[in-house]
Amino acid sequence: MILFRFENGTTTTTLPVTGTIRSSIKAGFTFPYHFLNMELDHETLKVSGQYAIEGTELIDMTAEQTLEVRQYMDAIVFDKTVSDAHHKNNNAMRFLTSTDWIESKYVRDVIREKTLTDLEFSTKYADLIAARAIAVLDIVAIDVPVSV
Repeated sequence: MILFRFENGTTTTTLPVTGTIRSSIKAGFTFPYHFLNMELDHETLKVSGQYAIEGTELIDMTAEQTLEVRQYMDAIVFDKTVSDAHHKNNNAMRFLTSTDWIESKYVRDVIREKTLTDLEFSTKYADLIAARAIAVLDIVAIDVPVSV
C-alpha cells in the first residue's frame, strides 16, 4: 500500500479513514526530493521509503525521514467540502480543455471563412456552448486554511 508518494508534481496520500487524497502541493521536508515514495509492508507493518533528487538514483529514507513524512501525514485534515470543490473544478477544467476546439472552429467558420453566421454557429453548437458556460460557472475559488 502506498502511504505517501510525490511524483510528477502530484502528492498522493493514502489514509485509513479517508482513502486516497491527491494534491498538487509538494510537502516541505528537511531533505530535498524530486520523487518520494513511502509504503507499508502489511506482513511486517514496517514502513519504508525511498526518495530521489532530480537526476540521482533512489535513496533509502532514514528512520528520521520516514518519521518526518509520517508526522506530516498525521497532520493532514481531510475536508470533504474542499475535496468535492477540487473534484468539481477538475472535472470542469477537463471538459473545457477537451472542448476548446469550439473556439478555433468559431474563428474559422464565422470570422475567417464566413461559412456560418454567428447565429447559425450558435444554433448548431447550442448544447456544447451551454455546457461550456455551465462548466465555467462550476469553477470556484477554494479557500484552504493554511497552518503554520
